[in-house]
Amino acid sequence: MPTPVITWIPDRLAVEIYLSSLPTGTATLTLWRLTDREQVVRGAVNTPVAGQFTHIDTEVPFTVPVAYRAECFDADGLLIGYTDTASTSITMHGVWVHNPLDPSNVVEVGLSDDAFRTIRAANTGDFYPLRGHRQAVFLAGGQTGVTEVNATIYTYTKADRSKLLTMLGRGDKPLPPILCFRFGAGYDLPVPAPFYAAIPDYAVQNLSVDPVIETTRWVGDATETLPPAPGITVAVLTYKHVNAAYRTLAQVARDNLTYGAVNRRYDLAE
Repeated sequence: MPTPVITWIPDRLAVEIYLSSLPTGTATLTLWRLTDREQVVRGAVNTPVAGQFTHIDTEVPFTVPVAYRAECFDADGLLIGYTDTASTSITMHGVWVHNPLDPSNVVEVGLSDDAFRTIRAANTGDFYPLRGHRQAVFLAGGQTGVTEVNATIYTYTKADRSKLLTMLGRGDKPLPPILCFRFGAGYDLPVPAPFYAAIPDYAVQNLSVDPVIETTRWVGDATETLPPAPGITVAVLTYKHVNAAYRTLAQVARDNLTYGAVNRRYDLAE
């Protein structure tokens, strides 16, 4: 089976996953990311393909082993099989957040000293008393995700404060208040990587009025959620970018050997 090629794109804090070939008969595929759990990669769910595949994962976690493989289907939706698995580990520092539905709007933040220190992920269930016994029986239901963890963070510029407000749906984009946290080296926290969290009531506290550096504290509790609308993503490279870079199809063909090569020209979107 083909093996994905993983390429780090530092200016986007993302990786490209590229398959130069696919199993014979593949019409659609779903791309999976494997860390301590298995998740579909945003925007790569039942994706139509033709011989090759390239995709940008803007939610790749940092400083942990991460692997990718594609689940391939034929034109009738029947499973053909999985590609081989490729692995990587991205070394980064700091804490980075973005709204999964607006991945270009990413901000590095600081954590308060007590943020993410007490992690609760309760087991649900019910206690039932038994006649003749002092102890009750506990019938377990299942485990919840992380609930109401202190997620107090800091931003340090007006621009980053504005970006975070936009991520939370308080700007000009109607976004849900769900953030994707990615923790760099030195942050060994017992939360999933990446960590998707709903924070509907972040309180904003201005701590300085410096004209250049403006520290803002964001106080709120985060509860783990599923990433919103995993089939939806913002296209990194579009026909508009290609048309802006080339005047004719002949120029496109001269500069790129195949259509697959054009699809990987992410530099044109910069």
